[in-house]
Amino acid sequence: MMRIGTLKRTELFFSVGTLVLVLFAAAAVSATGYTNEFVAWAWARHHNVLSWYVRPLFLLPFCYFAYRRSLWGIVLTVVALATSMFWFPPQSTRAQR
Repeated sequence: MMRIGTLKRTELFFSVGTLVLVLFAAAAVSATGYTNEFVAWAWARHHNVLSWYVRPLFLLPFCYFAYRRSLWGIVLTVVALATSMFWFPPQSTRAQR
């Protein structure tokens, strides 16, 4: 019998996790002072070619943890994928077109 008004354990976990990520994003934006400044900082690092080569490699641990049904592994892989654009310095030279 399903209880109305109560959260399951996984629903509670995802609710708290989402709240933590939103608060972390809000703290990062408020720490930089302006949204435009934070976006410019992240966008410069997003253009680093190395970050684009690393992102597809996250499919391997994601598939592994999905196969093992490890919620923590999946969540950590998704968080690592989302933050991977910040790991690398901005690209020093523009690619010639």
